[in-house]
Amino acid sequence: MLKAFALITLIQVPAPTQDLAPGTRYDARVPTLEQVAGHDFRAEVTPPDQVVAYLRALAEAAPDRAELIRTGETWEGRPTVMLVIGSAERMARLDAVKADLRRLADPRALEDGEAERLIETLPVVTALLHGVHGNEISSSGAAMAEAYHLLAAEGDGTVDLILRESLVLIDPMQNPDGRARFVFQNTMGRARWEDAAPAAAEHDEPWPGGRVNHYLFDLNRDWFAQTQPETRGRVAALLDFMPHVVVDLHEMSGNSTYFFPPNAIPGNTWTTDEQRALTDVFGAANAASFDERGFAYFNRDTYDAFYPGYGVSWPMAQGAIGATYEQASARGLVLLRNDGDQLTYGDGVLHHFTAAITTAVTAATHRERILRTFLDFRASAVEMGRSGAREYVLTSEHDPGMARRLAETLVLSGIEVNKALEPVSVGGRTLPAEGTYIVPMDQPSHRLIRNLLDPHTPMDADFVARQIERRANRLPDQIYDVTAWSMPSLWDVELIMADRATGAATLSLNNTRQMRDVASLRDAAVGYLMPWGTDAAAAVAEALREGIRVRSAGAEFTLGGRDYAVGTAIIRNSDNESDLPQRLARIATRHGAEVVRACRLAAAGSVTSPSRVCYSYTTGPGRRTRWGGPAMCWSSATGSARPRYGPRVLGASTSRTST
Repeated sequence: MLKAFALITLIQVPAPTQDLAPGTRYDARVPTLEQVAGHDFRAEVTPPDQVVAYLRALAEAAPDRAELIRTGETWEGRPTVMLVIGSAERMARLDAVKADLRRLADPRALEDGEAERLIETLPVVTALLHGVHGNEISSSGAAMAEAYHLLAAEGDGTVDLILRESLVLIDPMQNPDGRARFVFQNTMGRARWEDAAPAAAEHDEPWPGGRVNHYLFDLNRDWFAQTQPETRGRVAALLDFMPHVVVDLHEMSGNSTYFFPPNAIPGNTWTTDEQRALTDVFGAANAASFDERGFAYFNRDTYDAFYPGYGVSWPMAQGAIGATYEQASARGLVLLRNDGDQLTYGDGVLHHFTAAITTAVTAATHRERILRTFLDFRASAVEMGRSGAREYVLTSEHDPGMARRLAETLVLSGIEVNKALEPVSVGGRTLPAEGTYIVPMDQPSHRLIRNLLDPHTPMDADFVARQIERRANRLPDQIYDVTAWSMPSLWDVELIMADRATGAATLSLNNTRQMRDVASLRDAAVGYLMPWGTDAAAAVAEALREGIRVRSAGAEFTLGGRDYAVGTAIIRNSDNESDLPQRLARIATRHGAEVVRACRLAAAGSVTSPSRVCYSYTTGPGRRTRWGGPAMCWSSATGSARPRYGPRVLGASTSRTST
């Protein structure tokens, strides 16, 4: 068995070095990046389309050892992909391997002796994730180099070890839209020759820059909220493989060096001692490789893993070994640092490549220990859920759609959630089935549930005391980022911790997405109502994008014996085309919104309080809203609609034809 620092034997050229892996022979049948894109890994910032094209070329050149899977699509229509690399024998039965990996992840279903069989035969899965911030450019260059090295290296014992003992997942760029924006801006600012001066145009990133995605979202904060398609696709792919080692490769200030664990404190409460111990093993291996090549680095400072929404901490809450790697960024091809040295894009690629390959070697070397740690993490999580609170109950009577959305978001992280099919008795209360969801605590994701749903996640007491002392001395705190994230509070949903199982009849959300089925709508004489709430808001937004005219109630009203709140959406037949029922049914089903047929919107005695139901409407060129203009009211006295002038109606109009 090779030692943890086996990469040292591969890399023996003292720094500064010129080659990624000096002395390595490569198979000429596997294309280089220069053959596909016209430049070397370290020579140019590769645009997103060329990154995908190159990984596709690698998969086509080595179909027995690589498979390129599409994980999703960005807001701008770019594909997100992941390259799976393994031995020919393992790749030939990849579906069966994935099924066994998922079986290992759920100890409840394992038969006697099955766990040992799986640990003996399964590969360790190492996921290398790159470029979650589009302007952190060198990691995607390293991703292509990593893939090439693993598929083209010949007679290399280190690569043989990786392929024999592991599967490697390479996500080359988590944020293609941001990277495309950076490449465009950088190219526009660059002259014939690159300029190292920090003030040069090529180092300037006009707003919004390349860090964020199309909608200016920081994808490295989205791991459990999963508001963005890039995140949802990536997480779904990872849950399909259940990786045991997950590394998120970033960039930081150009005047820094390189960071890898051990992390700064505070750590997350729900991380185990064995996870932290193994993280230190990976840190020591990286340190040995960097020392051998003369690369500067630091650890135990700045970057913590407290917030569970990072690419390092969400996997750790699932039982994996997680790590953040940070490389100083040239933010272009070359940067003059404050110390007078020049940092190149190629330097960043080389450093990330070295750390990534070292990580894969270390994972392969410690395969059995890592698999046992993963299994113990998830088995102990099940046991933790069999004491204390047995179920977490999520409920919202005022907005059932919000509770449903929270429940479905938990499911996206692999958490088991059940929908109540009957009223739920808990804590001396009876909760309605609508808007009530039950999370059993005796499941492998117990620690992640506690992380996301508990009102408070404890922080290291000594660290907190030190921060209080620093504040008293007018010094900044040392926490890296987010400190509060309890999802029930974020979603405005009540959390009840039940000491015993409620016993209510439920339906699993993990196998069936629960939403109101509005497959078809019967014709209504006058139109339709959508009682306001989260689901209705989403449905109205899509309806407006499709050109459906929507009005809003400016006051509470009662119709057909039912009370409707301010903001209730009113969709009139007379405002829309004849296909309104079909279009509205499709939209409402997509978002789970309730739709009520209105054969008459008002008649004598049918509207009780208040006497008039008002809504704003649009007028003028482009159908823009005229604030303070006329409103339409239904009168309980006459059952007729008439215009009136007066104060503005309560709430803003939602009537518009485009967004």
